[in-house]
Amino acid sequence: LVLCASILLAQVNRFFYDYTYKLDSLHRENSESEMMVLDVSGNNSRFASYPKMVFDSTISATVKKSVMSGNTNFDFSGLKAGKVLWEVTKNIPEKTTLYIPISAERYALENSGKLDWKILPDKSEIEGFTVQKATIDLGGRQWIAWFASDIQIQDGPYRFCGLPGLILKLEDIKGDHIFTF
Repeated sequence: LVLCASILLAQVNRFFYDYTYKLDSLHRENSESEMMVLDVSGNNSRFASYPKMVFDSTISATVKKSVMSGNTNFDFSGLKAGKVLWEVTKNIPEKTTLYIPISAERYALENSGKLDWKILPDKSEIEGFTVQKATIDLGGRQWIAWFASDIQIQDGPYRFCGLPGLILKLEDIKGDHIFTF
């Protein structure tokens, strides 16, 4: 019974976001895009590139299968790892960790505490959900978030969480980084 209860309570909710970003501030007309995934399980979540997640899991499964069969020939030439290599894990509200790969190392930047959101009365609609506007200054940027209080998950893309509902759209005011549900 305890095992069944823990399995049922460990349900993961998966949300997909289109992440559009500008790489060059001198050529603002150029942008890149990648599908991102937010996996939420209780107070914990992981936000990462979907192509990177598929790449990592395919390599892991292939290596595991090859080790079991004794085959040591690996061909990963057809796999695409994705362009966005960073990922974020959260333990809401205690800690947010941004993992950034630099060269062969992976660095973790931790932040603790709640985010200081300013919830505004503005409302709109995204994908059939009524959303409300909130703003915050974080990382030297001003951000605008639209959250759906109908979805009782206090999380969102990248390092953002703590609003009374799931963040469905998030962008900095310059439009350099846009996450859309």
